Parts: sequence; C-alpha cells; structure tokens
Amino acid sequence: MPNNLKILLYILFIVGMNGSCYGQSKHQISWTVNKPVFKASSENSFDDVSVKDPSIVHYNNKWHLFYTAFGGPDELQIGYTNASELSDLNEGERNMLVFSNVENLAKKYAAPQVFYFEPQKKWYLVFQGYWNNVQPLYSTTDNIEDYTSWTQPKPLIEKFEENDWVDFYVVCDKNYAYLTYSRNYKSVYAVRTKIEDFPIGFDLNNPIALVESPNIEFGEAAHIYKAKGMNEYHMIYETSNMKKSRIRSYSLYHSKDIAGPWQVKYADYASKPLLVINKENKGWPEEVSHGEMIRTNYNQEIEYDPINVKFLMQGIIANERGENYTPDKYWSLPWKFGILETELKHN
Repeated sequence: MPNNLKILLYILFIVGMNGSCYGQSKHQISWTVNKPVFKASSENSFDDVSVKDPSIVHYNNKWHLFYTAFGGPDELQIGYTNASELSDLNEGERNMLVFSNVENLAKKYAAPQVFYFEPQKKWYLVFQGYWNNVQPLYSTTDNIEDYTSWTQPKPLIEKFEENDWVDFYVVCDKNYAYLTYSRNYKSVYAVRTKIEDFPIGFDLNNPIALVESPNIEFGEAAHIYKAKGMNEYHMIYETSNMKKSRIRSYSLYHSKDIAGPWQVKYADYASKPLLVINKENKGWPEEVSHGEMIRTNYNQEIEYDPINVKFLMQGIIANERGENYTPDKYWSLPWKFGILETELKHN
C-alpha cells in the first residue's frame, strides 16, 4: 500500500474516532415542543411577572411543580402547584411557600429542587436564598401536597470559598450525597457527604471539579441524573454566549461516576436549531433555559429515561428581551414552561 494512502487512511481513522475518544455522540437530536404548559399568572399575584427554574416529581397520581416566582411585592419566591396531567399545570391552584424571617436569611428565594430522601422518609426542597451572598438552603416536609408544611429553611452548607456560586442541586448514589453548583458561572463543582450523614457533614476541604472548560463564557443550572438502564450518569449544563447574542442552550455530559471524570456527549443538546416547534406556538421557544428532566422516580437518585426524554424547561422568544436588554432585567423576562421531547439512541 502506498505511503500516502496509508496516511490518508490513518487520518480518516482518527477523525472517525474523534467523537468516541472525547465521548461525543454522532447522533443528531431533534426535539418536538408543543404549547407552553405553565406561565405567569394574572396581575397582583406573587408570580404575575415571570416563572422560572421548574422542579417536578410525579407522586400519588399527581405532578408536583415547584418553581421560582417573580412578581408582586415579594419579588423572588418559591411557588407550588399540582395537577393530574402535565398539560393541566397552568390550571392548578398556585401557592407561595411562606417562610418567616429567620435570622441571617433573606426574604428572597429561587431555583428549587424537590426530591424524596428515602433513608429519612422525608421530602427535601433545596433552593437558594439571597442576602450577602447566594446561600444553599433546604427545607423538609412529610407531606408534599401541603405547601404550608415545609420547615423553616436552614443553610445546607456555609460559603467556604471566594468564588461565586449558584444553582445548587443534590444527587445521590448508594454511598454519598453530592451537592453540585455552578462556580464562577464557568465550572461545575460538587461537595459530598456520606448518605447516612445527609444533610450535614459535607467535606468542604475537598471540593470536586466536575466540569472545567475555558471555552464556557457563561454557565449555570447544572443538573445530574442517573441514566436509567445505562450504568452511567448524565449532566445537563446551560451555557450562553455573553459577548454576542446571549442566547441560551444546553450541553450534555456523561460519566460512570458522579465524581467524574465527565466528558461531553452532546455539545449541542438542546437549542433553537434542534427544535421542531408547533405552528400554534408562534415561534416559541427560541431559547432553552433552566429546566429539569421528567424523572422516572422521585427519590434522591434523580433518575431519568435517557432514551424517551422529556425535558421541562423555561423558554422565551428572543425579541421578548427587547432592544435595550441588560442582565439586571433577566428575572422580569416573560419565561414560560414547556416540554421538549425526543427519542435518542446512545452510542
């Protein structure tokens, strides 16, 4: 065989292997999306401006939705509703979780995550509070349907590093509970505690770097899921280009262990070019932002179906930002919740 042909074949082999070497899938994704299932309510309500950051579980024949509510005199609060069908969420009764003024805790809360912690037989709500710094908080209840039953929030951990942090999320394996967060809006880090010690005992001396990429201009809303039937974990991570369009989209990473190492599986996992939008939506959504997978369970392992995927996300049309948009107006954008659906084959 001529040397130049050998070189060509070698180059083709390397190019062909590039995706698998770096964990990237070659499959093209296409998401279908129908009309929004949840949006801001009428005037003079606690969520009359915007709804964001959904977290949802199916329990006792109902869908239980927790979300960031923006509006009214209280501005940022946690909202709750439930419905028998996902399509009926917008018709459910809405209630604001009311927390008293606990010392050193702010009156503003956002970005909830709900799950049932089986070892203690309790529901947990993990979210962030705002005062001097963003603070991860938690609250518990024995009855997810009673929005008045949640305990007063307590700090999950105290801030232990100089870096900015945001969007806290808990996922557990058989041995550890991991608290993940976006660090400096560029990296994903985690701290962990033994499963029997949760919600205390996090090892703050040894934070674990899960994703560190110099190419990420702005990243947040990293969520980790156990991939059903695949013996691995998947992480969805929201990023945006801050210097240009600011359009938000999602990547997907995978790993055999929550602690890593993590590799990119789909660099472009959920974004405008991948959406097949219902004509009745009038162009909605053009952006895919802070969302959560529809889970196969409601416990602390946070499992989802990686084949028949349903992704509850917040969406927006780009021109709803307005010509003079600045980041401080982010909370007041008219985000709505919708469900992306796709069927994937993983290599």
